[in-house]
Amino acid sequence: MGRLRVMMENPEREDRKTQAFCTKCGARNITACEGCQTPINHRFPSDVHSYCAGCGKPFPWTETALTTAREYTDELEELSAEDKTILKATFTDLTVDSPKTEVAASRFKRILRKLAPDVAETIRKTIVDIASETTVKLLKG
Repeated sequence: MGRLRVMMENPEREDRKTQAFCTKCGARNITACEGCQTPINHRFPSDVHSYCAGCGKPFPWTETALTTAREYTDELEELSAEDKTILKATFTDLTVDSPKTEVAASRFKRILRKLAPDVAETIRKTIVDIASETTVKLLKG
């Protein structure tokens, strides 16, 4: 526990090693943006960013979650084509803090109410995993 505490208090220590693969999903871990090579500054394991600070592109885990949510939405027979389009349009806005975030959260919640609870929860969880802090608060309330 002492070594872990030191590493968490001082994450820049040279002896801190990044594991090659994620223990949660098995994907290859990256330490820099694959597009512009800007280092990813994760200070703590819970400090996961959705977009690159250097070029603004989504990280692979963000892109995968957005693609998965869009594909799953396309399969939902309970929603009209219009509702699917509106729902999918909210996803990116929910991953950032912008003037559009509150409106996107409102639309997201409104459309999810039309779905069976387990289906709605699948989409909600996929988005919350990459959502901005503001979005997480809005979706809880």
